[in-house]
Amino acid sequence: MLFGFIFAKNEFNEDTIREELLKTGVKLVAIDFYTIGCKPCDDAIPTWKKLKKEYGDDIFLIVVAPRRKNGTCNVEGWNPDRFICDEDTEIAGTWGVDDFPQAFLYSWHNNNPLVQHGHVKDVENAIKKYYETIPKVELEADSNSLELLPLVEEALITQSKLDVIANGQEQQQMRDLKRESHQLNFDVNLKCELEKEISANSTLKITRSINNLSLSLSSKEAKCTKAETTKKLSGDPKRLKAEIASAVYELLTQMFGNFSVPKQKNIQKKDLDNFKIGTGPEVKVEFKSSPAGAIVLADGRTLCQTPCTKPLPSGWHKIEMQKMNYLPVVQKQEIKKGKTVEYTLEPDFAWLSVDGAYNVPIELDGKNIGNIPIKNFHIEKGNHQVEHASECFYKAGERFTVGRGKHKNIRFDLKDLKPRMSAVKVNAKDENGNDLVADVFVDGLEIGKTPGTFKVPLCTQSIIVKTKDAEYSSQLTDILEENKVSTIDALLTKNKKEESSEESEEDRIKNRDTSIIIFSLETNSTDIAIIDSKYAYSLGVRTEIGTTLFISYTFFLDFNVGFPGNKFKDPVYWLGGGASLSKRFYPTKSNFFIAPDLDMSYNGTLNKKLKLQHFTFTPQVMLGIPILSRRIILSAGWNLGFITKKKYNDSGSNFYGKQKTFINGFHIGLGFSLH
Repeated sequence: MLFGFIFAKNEFNEDTIREELLKTGVKLVAIDFYTIGCKPCDDAIPTWKKLKKEYGDDIFLIVVAPRRKNGTCNVEGWNPDRFICDEDTEIAGTWGVDDFPQAFLYSWHNNNPLVQHGHVKDVENAIKKYYETIPKVELEADSNSLELLPLVEEALITQSKLDVIANGQEQQQMRDLKRESHQLNFDVNLKCELEKEISANSTLKITRSINNLSLSLSSKEAKCTKAETTKKLSGDPKRLKAEIASAVYELLTQMFGNFSVPKQKNIQKKDLDNFKIGTGPEVKVEFKSSPAGAIVLADGRTLCQTPCTKPLPSGWHKIEMQKMNYLPVVQKQEIKKGKTVEYTLEPDFAWLSVDGAYNVPIELDGKNIGNIPIKNFHIEKGNHQVEHASECFYKAGERFTVGRGKHKNIRFDLKDLKPRMSAVKVNAKDENGNDLVADVFVDGLEIGKTPGTFKVPLCTQSIIVKTKDAEYSSQLTDILEENKVSTIDALLTKNKKEESSEESEEDRIKNRDTSIIIFSLETNSTDIAIIDSKYAYSLGVRTEIGTTLFISYTFFLDFNVGFPGNKFKDPVYWLGGGASLSKRFYPTKSNFFIAPDLDMSYNGTLNKKLKLQHFTFTPQVMLGIPILSRRIILSAGWNLGFITKKKYNDSGSNFYGKQKTFINGFHIGLGFSLH
């Protein structure tokens, strides 16, 4: 007893049929939708048995039937290759089957079904017609490949997809065999060989190079190529048979039909139509789909596009979601308060990703789809061909078959490809017209000396012809032609150092950054704030010297004169020094710069009576503005510091006694760079 296989409605599709058709020896897949208690269904069984007996394993027969009460869906006395139990007639509804029996027939190399929604008699007639037109192949091999011809023939017969026809020599032997057949002692088993003497409609050419086997199948009348493949041979005699069988399989796979089965949009299931549409109170319904953007239909009326929320009368409704390039989904839904209807749509396409070491354009079925890398590109299910479209290399690619919802990954590695070639004839002369022997470089690679003719890749970019003291250079992009020689008459001119009023980038950076000497005037509120914070400021002169590598660092001396406020009448003189760290940024190619800077200094008074010393940090921003090949430097920041010593010899005054140890105040500077 055979047990039925349970398939969900979207699992029994063209992928299921393709899986059977790819099996060795299977040329046709027939599908019969059968139901229990159907007299026409039972009447068709003898014809199905006859077809299976007559054509044997060439036909794979699938019967789809509802599950019986005993848990099975098979029929006693009838043993097709597979029974499929159709739970709740979901599969029949998906295929648009609303009456029984209905038959379908698919062949391994046809894009369209041979029979759709037909009867077993339609299948019988279609099978007879199919065998009249099935590819009948005659094998041809060049002198290097004759030893492979029997192995290729054996692989084709094993696969049993094509009829192998005898060549001229074999047909003459068969004619001799016919004459012998009239003799009484003729071997009956040899009669089968006589069937080979029929006209071939296709030719399979076998070509062998050192490391490759090429198979090319073409029609005899139209002379067009149906399929071709190249297989790399290992050179191991023990593996030769398996490698040839693999090449034959790849060739046959290219001929595989790009068919499709009926989609859900053809649903004609009566149970979706024979129900009373809900008329209860309206409630809000949330509609979602994965992916989003599907059109929502309720009882055939367009509602919205997911995600969305719309009101519907409570009760039963037929809810359908449709999206371009996806299979529609339709189900009965009971609508009630708080209802969310969410469907997952199955893609009616496949994905293609192409990767590789070079950013070259890629063609899919002759159309450009972008440059490597290509990720998750949507393609139709079925047969395709991918090729790189680089003009620098001979075409190379891959033929493949991909099913609905599948992902195909392909990688191109152009380093193993053969470049298209051109050639250049190079002559060299000096400025006086004398012929020269000079070195020739293309794209930085030395290829010889002049005069000479050299093969170069078609996509070579540049050529340089030079001697010790003279040189010629030119672009080759628009000059080279494939398999042609282009002449280059190189006029070499003596090398001259280019004199320019503009500095080189390297020199300009050196000139602006290597060393600096700055005289600057500055004003500070910090120093005098120690004495009197109300009207405190000082003016000073600062001398700075340093070097810039990655970070500018300088050392400086400064002298300040303070002008105190009300409490301290005498001027205050300060002398100090410190170090500065900054990072210069040049927004343009000029000498203009902007730099964050940090000063650290120590200052003390020169007054006899007043003895003050303090340490200061000054974070600031500096601007360098070029003028007359020099630079004006503006700076602004804030002094932060603390007093380290304080003393006043006149005991009658203690102005500093109320001051805090911590001090702060502004700093402004105006400088002039001598370098």
